[in-house]
Amino acid sequence: MGTLLVMAIAATAACLAVGGVTPRLMPAAFGAPKLHFAALYAVGVWSWTCGLIGLGLRFLAGASPTRRYLADASYWIYLAHLPLLLGLQLLMRGWLLPWPLKFVLLLGVTMLLLLLSYHWLVRSTFVGALLNGRRYPRAWPTTPTTRTPLMRALALLALLPAALGAQGPVPPAAMPLATLLARYATASGSLEKVQNRRVAMKVTGILPEAIPVVSEAMRPNLLRKDVTLAGAVQITATDGTKPWRVDPFASRDGKATDVPAAELADFLEETDFDGPLIGAAAKHVVLEYAGPKVVQVRGTATPVHAVNVRWPNGRTATVHLDARSYLEVLRTQRRPVMGRDASMSITSSDYRVVQGSRCRT
Repeated sequence: MGTLLVMAIAATAACLAVGGVTPRLMPAAFGAPKLHFAALYAVGVWSWTCGLIGLGLRFLAGASPTRRYLADASYWIYLAHLPLLLGLQLLMRGWLLPWPLKFVLLLGVTMLLLLLSYHWLVRSTFVGALLNGRRYPRAWPTTPTTRTPLMRALALLALLPAALGAQGPVPPAAMPLATLLARYATASGSLEKVQNRRVAMKVTGILPEAIPVVSEAMRPNLLRKDVTLAGAVQITATDGTKPWRVDPFASRDGKATDVPAAELADFLEETDFDGPLIGAAAKHVVLEYAGPKVVQVRGTATPVHAVNVRWPNGRTATVHLDARSYLEVLRTQRRPVMGRDASMSITSSDYRVVQGSRCRT
């Protein structure tokens, strides 16, 4: 047993060393690394399975009414857990809780409902006979008091939603706009030292698949933006005086044309190298503190300071600065997309220090 568990841990560590800890959602190319990973994975799975079974036989082989009850309920839990989990995920997706707490809450409530449904709807009915080969009396493993292990566990699970709900993040303390902008500038670092940058992102929600976008900018207002779709690249660029576009979807001759009027304002907005929160007055950009909030950023409830932005052309957006780092983590705005007005959310992460400033990569 001990040898199997050591092999399991070693194989798991080796898999993480080969594949990394970040999930890869694309199939790996066939070759030696893939075969190596598959072999390690197979050894790890079998070692964990046999090692944990041996661990259970050594330390959990004695009679236990609670373990027997959970063993009887396990097949029902296996059959019924998936639709219940999916339903609770839909119910909880908008809750402003950190994802670790939401994960524990989801598992706790699911297990509570599964055990209660097994006890009252399955254990002593024909469903229980079908699943377990016989009907068991509808009784807890021992006397139904809070002193039994199972009843204590159920009581804790019942209190879990209230306990976790009280631990959610709270909005930060409000502060003057000038103070917030000063902290944002300090957190951003020496932006004036950065003369050019390249940002890669993905646009989701327009098509079934994500759309890769790469922007390359240079001071003061030079910009090139590449949008890849179906293997073709649409190029939109400006030399600081006149924007132009090479659009393989509109023409196959590869000649540059004017940027469509409906998209011109969006593109010119992106030529602001430092963004609207730096030097706003000189750009005639109006800023307004919208207060402290808690917003969802990549599925995590995040305390932020919100700033409303209004450009001279009348366009607006709300920039959300993280309450701890004072860096931008979310921008919400309404913009025309494919001929219709759409709500957009732009999340920012993976900040890296480049020449003394923090840049999104």
